[in-house]
Amino acid sequence: MSFRAVVVVAVLLCASTAWGQFAPACDSCGSCTDRLATDHARAELTADLDAAGVSPCIVLRGDQAELNGRGHILRAGDLGVRVEGRGAQVRNLQVAGAHTAFVIASPSGATLYHVTAAARDTGIAVMASADARIVRAEVHGGHVGVGFGQTLEGRCAPGLTMQSPGAAVLRTRVTGAEIGIASCDALAVMVGNRVTDNGVGIVLGSPAAGVRGPGAEVPYDHCVCAPMLDGVHAGTTLLWSSGCGGCEVHEAWLPGLRAHGADIRLRETGGGTADAQRRYDDYTRHCAPEITDVVGIPGSVPNYGCMADGQSFKVRINDTNWIPEATIVDASDVARFAATCASAAARRYGGRTCVREMLWDNTVCGNHSADIRAMEGAERWSGDDACDTVEGWREGGGQGCTRRCGEDAGRGVEAVRGRLDPRVGTVATRTAKVSAVEETWRPWVLLAVVTALFGLGAWGIGRFERR
Repeated sequence: MSFRAVVVVAVLLCASTAWGQFAPACDSCGSCTDRLATDHARAELTADLDAAGVSPCIVLRGDQAELNGRGHILRAGDLGVRVEGRGAQVRNLQVAGAHTAFVIASPSGATLYHVTAAARDTGIAVMASADARIVRAEVHGGHVGVGFGQTLEGRCAPGLTMQSPGAAVLRTRVTGAEIGIASCDALAVMVGNRVTDNGVGIVLGSPAAGVRGPGAEVPYDHCVCAPMLDGVHAGTTLLWSSGCGGCEVHEAWLPGLRAHGADIRLRETGGGTADAQRRYDDYTRHCAPEITDVVGIPGSVPNYGCMADGQSFKVRINDTNWIPEATIVDASDVARFAATCASAAARRYGGRTCVREMLWDNTVCGNHSADIRAMEGAERWSGDDACDTVEGWREGGGQGCTRRCGEDAGRGVEAVRGRLDPRVGTVATRTAKVSAVEETWRPWVLLAVVTALFGLGAWGIGRFERR
């Protein structure tokens, strides 16, 4: 192959990577719902929606259906988005003004990633849904920020049974609600959340067994305890590769890293691996959505992620930018990332129940009535958190949390505070908003730039060959 042909192939590969995440567009409640009615359907919202008279505005009925809001705002009246399909996912969407912003009513495997909810009553309601994951969400105001089951006078209602086994709330911020997170008919695993300035920060129930199977009576994380991807364990570091030039450098480090004990699961690349890639992507889109959500932004691959502590090397903040959560320059940095992941897993997972601690690395501070209010029995799953005022909660052998508020610098979601897209901080304004006009011309500008660069490269090569 000539040098000129290599340049052509490289340009095409780069363009393919940058455009890899685009999906069919939708611009209304009806068009989005229609597109997401079939299994494996994908849709991207192209503009803000005003849907005060439509409830719910958007419904995801297809199994594995996926809606990317691309940071747009849905202004709803009663209910904003309802997730019904198995394994369905909503990401990068803001819902404002609704009575309830999001409802998860999927039988299993639904994901809300990087969504914002500002609701009058409930930000996110989970209704009898197994293995539901809420990751890196922002929830503001209302009666309940994130709710699993019924509450009564600032507590979990008595006599509830398990309805949402295997639930997880990860790296989410909840503020300004009467109750921040209510885990009443679930034993939701909570990691790295920041729950502040609510009436009560977290209320915990102790539901009786109401379903069969894993998580019926104990906290459970399907992604870690029963991963549906071969070669993945609790402390495995995930490496997402597309086979790009930079990816090959990282892949070349793997033999040496593995020889020294690093547990790293690489995404397959190359010919004949399409099915393996699909299995890897299906797993990460639910269990480590940070990794797949960033794909499509230049420089976003390769990427690393750890399920045990929720950290990712690169995380998307808007349509065109990502930020690093870890420093990875060479193989030694990868070794440290993998070692930290394995250490977190060893502490938090294992034994007969798999999940040792239901809450860890959460900051639950500055809430008015209580930071954590737990029913009898819930405290047996306590972990390592920061809080001040508690009722019925013990960690580290004493009343209250392991750490007092103010002793948690750099932990939990606070570790990435200030790096998030400023649009997520409030739904009242949208700084750096991409207008509908920009949505139209941006791809053509990208194509023009790539074409110009290729032309310049071809001109230079021609001069070199003529010498």
